[in-house]
Amino acid sequence: YVDNGVRSEAEALATPFCRMFDNIAGAAEAHLPPPGRAIFTGGITALDVPGVEPPTAIQSLLTSRAPQYVAHQVNHARLERSKLDWTLLCPGYLVDAPGCDKSTGCEPGEEPLRLSVDTLPAFPPETRFRPWQLKRPLKYPFVLLPFRLREEEWTVPYESVAAVLVNHLEAGGGLSRARVGLANPPGVRL
Repeated sequence: YVDNGVRSEAEALATPFCRMFDNIAGAAEAHLPPPGRAIFTGGITALDVPGVEPPTAIQSLLTSRAPQYVAHQVNHARLERSKLDWTLLCPGYLVDAPGCDKSTGCEPGEEPLRLSVDTLPAFPPETRFRPWQLKRPLKYPFVLLPFRLREEEWTVPYESVAAVLVNHLEAGGGLSRARVGLANPPGVRL
């Protein structure tokens, strides 16, 4: 578990959570055959707010209220420094519910979930937040409230996440060395 009292990178590095992640990444680097394909599961807050430069992860907006996100940022930085061909799957809540099928709008051969690379899924492509909207106290009404309103789109079935994982096991694909956002098909809310 993440230590909720962690407030700095130095404190996070000393936690069992970050040491464990570092050990797992190090073992993968040492023992997986080239190119070192490894898939990890994180969370939706590891993704960036759409359209903001420089890229800004939701986690960085939450650290003042939820300092445990510092540890998650440390772990993501560890992946970035690695030589692994990694993918970090970033669902919202995972639930035990039926996976995508025709009744939920997914046709055979299609992805069971909507995917995004490095940014939050389920926002229209033209969505652009502005840096001033990320400032306190404006970040809540402009960014965090729209984030909360999409929570049910990001609450995804374990089965669908497993299907995405299996569909992207190959090394060097479009999800290589990327954080991948996962959202239900349009109109599906859990």
